[in-house]
Amino acid sequence: MCRMPPILLLLAACNGEVDISDDSSPGVTDTAASYEYRGPEPVIFNGDATCTGGSSWDFTLHVGDQQGTDTVTGGMYVVFRIGDGLAMNDGKYDCKAGTCAGTAEGGFCSDADQYMLHFEVTDSDGNQSRALEIQGHD
Repeated sequence: MCRMPPILLLLAACNGEVDISDDSSPGVTDTAASYEYRGPEPVIFNGDATCTGGSSWDFTLHVGDQQGTDTVTGGMYVVFRIGDGLAMNDGKYDCKAGTCAGTAEGGFCSDADQYMLHFEVTDSDGNQSRALEIQGHD
């Protein structure tokens, strides 16, 4: 009979797929798919960015974290032009209860689909998410 030391069993149990619930919609069944967990970083489940006039983009992101949605405290965005990658502007925003919402500045609504908005979030421990990039629209 082969016996594995307890520490190896613990490590094997911590590796793999873990469900992170998108509980940003109270009273609604979670629709977030499972996420391949490889570390302590927060997750951006989805988002949208709409050009609302001139060079302003209203955005909303739905986020999660292994320690709970309240630990995702904020993030940063970059607005860049598709094709040449020219950064038009960047900034920071706050998150609360699994939702990040705000206004980004940069680019032009007259050709909104020619811009990409790059988002990342950070949790209270300083862990940074993978990026989510959203093509602009009006």
